[in-house]
Amino acid sequence: MVVVGLIGGLGNQMFQYAVGRCLAARLNTVLKLDVSGFDEWGGREYALRPMAIVGTVLPEPDLAALKARKSTWWGRLIGGLPDRRPPLREVCEKKHFRFDPAVLQLGDNVYLKGSWQNAKYFVEIEDTIRDEFKVRKPPAGENRELLTQIRSCSSVAVHVRRGDYVNNPGTNRIHGVCGLEYYSDAMARVTGEVKGARFFVFSDEPGWAREQFESREGVTVVGHNGEHGCHEDLRLMRECRHHIIANSTFSWWGAWLAGRAGGLVIAPARWLLSPDYDTGDLLPESWIKM
Repeated sequence: MVVVGLIGGLGNQMFQYAVGRCLAARLNTVLKLDVSGFDEWGGREYALRPMAIVGTVLPEPDLAALKARKSTWWGRLIGGLPDRRPPLREVCEKKHFRFDPAVLQLGDNVYLKGSWQNAKYFVEIEDTIRDEFKVRKPPAGENRELLTQIRSCSSVAVHVRRGDYVNNPGTNRIHGVCGLEYYSDAMARVTGEVKGARFFVFSDEPGWAREQFESREGVTVVGHNGEHGCHEDLRLMRECRHHIIANSTFSWWGAWLAGRAGGLVIAPARWLLSPDYDTGDLLPESWIKM
């Protein structure tokens, strides 16, 4: 069994799931998801449920037994009965954003704890990951109409991440935020290279995005799905032909899942403001850094 601890927003959860899925596939074993961190830390919720994933959430009784196995050796009494299974080895990520090949060489009965934001952890099963991160239910209403528009034009997904990047001083010091100059320059570059480019803007602050972008020619701001419909935004983003992403794992996944030959992906050259993290391994070489 491989267990992965999930935390953070949808994009972060997808990275955590992907590394666990790859290791479980290598070991031909089951993947379990520990979602207890959302209760512990608050602010976010488990967001993978709408997707066609095979990993299953650990029920509370199993989670209690899991924690006992993480902290002891053979003979631990659980519910009055000896648990003779091998202990679950906890492996914590050593360095954010950097690929550690030793992780994919781990044996069975392991608990993965970290961010794991590197595509090298799952490149060998990338087709599986793309399939499992599809939304199970077909789109309806406005999402269905938008999907038709996106598929019928030279569509460009533009993701604007604000929220805690702007409002939380601690988060802002680490991440910073992509400014309007970045988006203007990126959109100008796409317009120069893509005939008839039409921009679909996605943001966690759609009102702000409308004020800044909606007056521009060929721009549609998508703002109806809200926080609990982020999987719907991601489905629309991955269907776009080109991408302008923020320094956000959410839009990273939108561009990576699309994986279109000939598609432009423009990303911020500086992913984080903080110099304490090396993110040089995060962005694929084919993406344009601006």
